[in-house]
Amino acid sequence: MIDTFIEHAPTQVVDAMRSTITGLLGTLPPQHFDVSVNACGQSLANLFLSVLMTGYLLCNAQHRMDLARQLGPAGEEGREPRGLALQTASFDSEEEVLYAPGTQKTRVSGDVVRWHVVNGAEAVPAADYIQSLEDEIRVLRQQAAARRLQPRSAPGNELLEYLRTLEPHAVAELTAGADSDILEAMNTMIYRVLGATDEDLRNIPSESNAIELARLLFFLCVVAYNMRTIEMRWDTEQTMLLSEEPGSGRGYLPG
Repeated sequence: MIDTFIEHAPTQVVDAMRSTITGLLGTLPPQHFDVSVNACGQSLANLFLSVLMTGYLLCNAQHRMDLARQLGPAGEEGREPRGLALQTASFDSEEEVLYAPGTQKTRVSGDVVRWHVVNGAEAVPAADYIQSLEDEIRVLRQQAAARRLQPRSAPGNELLEYLRTLEPHAVAELTAGADSDILEAMNTMIYRVLGATDEDLRNIPSESNAIELARLLFFLCVVAYNMRTIEMRWDTEQTMLLSEEPGSGRGYLPG
């Protein structure tokens, strides 16, 4: 199950799950440290429920992010297409090599008419207008050169970055829709993993190897992700069935 999920799930989802579990258990290398986790049964149950809800949340976040991308603009706001950016960079580099900065404006005459948002049409001497354009180009080239000198950071996880942009109430909404059947299934999974009922949890001491616990938490995260996927599929099927019923007014053509 885990191998199949890793093979077919979006890479950013798998990485987000691993990042979440690493944040819970720490980053000590297992080849050098033998880490064990001691906890009572109730604490483990709370941890398992938190991880299950994380898997449920990541599934909702992934689908919402994909939907926003499909409904949003074709390109990212404020970002020019890659081809245009490359062409612009190539043109600027060639121009910087072939031409000295500045232009000879002694014989430039006439005015350039510009529209001021308050004052209306304004006549600007052409030589002054050319100089202002040259100053603007110089500043832009300096900024571009400074950006090129900055070290490039490693690409982040798009899904986690998307979650960081959401308001707290929007993040809470990603799990608020879990119905009673899902919550019951999660609790049943927890009790089966622990091998105990709700009344016995507080009195069960537990010691786990960090590697084994990390695998278990990843498994629970995948289970919850798949739960939400199945739930969404079922909701879609029910919506389609309702739309085909007589009298629904949606998609039904009388024979």
